[in-house]
This record gives sequence, C-alpha cells and structure tokens, in this order.
Amino acid sequence: MELPQHALLTLVFFSLLVFTASAQVPKAFRYQAVVRNTAGEVLANQSVALKINLLQNDTVYTETHTATTNAFGLVNLQVGRGAASFGQFANINWGIRTLIRISLDATGGTNYQFMGTSELLSVPYALYAADGNGLPSVQWGGQGTNILSLPGITTTTASLMDFNGQTNTSFIRNQLGTNNGISYAARVCADLIAYGFDDWYLPAAGELHEMYLQLGPVANGGSGQIPTGVY
Repeated sequence: MELPQHALLTLVFFSLLVFTASAQVPKAFRYQAVVRNTAGEVLANQSVALKINLLQNDTVYTETHTATTNAFGLVNLQVGRGAASFGQFANINWGIRTLIRISLDATGGTNYQFMGTSELLSVPYALYAADGNGLPSVQWGGQGTNILSLPGITTTTASLMDFNGQTNTSFIRNQLGTNNGISYAARVCADLIAYGFDDWYLPAAGELHEMYLQLGPVANGGSGQIPTGVY
C-alpha cells in the first residue's frame, strides 16, 4: 500500500486484539495503528488526528478522532465512538461487505491525508451476530463479551514486546478451529505450505518490529527490502 511521504500509518493487531460487540448501543470496535515518519521512525508522544470512513457501496459512516501516540508511536481508537460527521454507526448493516478508509493529519489538525483502505472481516461479523442475525460470534472473557485474548498479553506494552508468534498462532487456531468456514490470518499461516516449509505462523508484534528493523529502510540500518512507504 503506497503511503504519503509525510507519515506512515502501520496497522497493528487489527484482527488479533480485542473487538467488542453487544446487543446494546453504542457499539464499537478497536482500531490500533503505529504512526511513523518516512524514515521509519515512530512518532512518539505526538498529537495526531485521524478520519475514519466506513464504506459499502458508498460511504455510510464518517467520524474523526484526535489521539496522542504513546512511546511506541501507537494510537488506540474505538471506531464508533469518535466525533461522527456522517451517518449513524448503530444503523450500519454489517451484513454488507464493509471497507475502512483511514486518513491522517500527523500534526493533529484537519489536513487529512489518505493512508489506505482495507476490508473489515471479523469485526463486522461479530457486530452483525450481536444484532441477532445468526452469524457466528466467538466469546471469550466472560458472559456477553466477544473477546479473544492471548495468554499473558494484558497490556499494550506487553503486546509490543511479545515474541511468541508461534505460540499465539497455535492458541488462536485451537480456539477458533474452523470458525464456521470463515477464514482468519492465524489459520491461513498455520495451514500454509510454501517455499519448502510448513511451519509458518503469524508474527507477534515484537517479531514484526524486528523484521522491519532488519528489512526496512537502509537509512535505519535495514537491508531495504521493505522500502520506505510500504510496510
């Protein structure tokens, strides 16, 4: 995904961290991202602004957020609980294929720059099921919650320092199983046979960051195999 030159927005744990859905409004799902500059350096402890657009055939919902990155450049948002400027989150029909479009102003203003668009998968299914539409939802962490938590990962700091991708992948795979035929990243990796190997797994955040440091921009000491602007 090509990104503007002033900043990079890197998705982290979008499908692996917590999503919430309940039968009562307001509904929301968590979105986490790491903001980096074009040199690959995280923008730590900096105020940023993000615009979230949810698209089906057209834009069905828009909201904005202001947030401050932490020491790792991480921002945590709850989509559905921002400042709405178009549509109503509670009225979204999650039975329709939904895309999320992210725009960013790294200075915290309103000069939003397009960062990228990706398809929502697990989160809409959970919200759709919470509305009584019969799609499968997976429940962990207590009655009435839809939470997938990894053993020992209880804080953002712990997740960023996690190097147990193989264990995490096995845990997710054991918990979700066939997931009623709905594909998910941990299963795709665990089932993959490619390049003569069959022991693929989903990297944890710490492992992913190490890969970026090793393969990222030459200016940062990397090999340059992950070029600036693509991560």
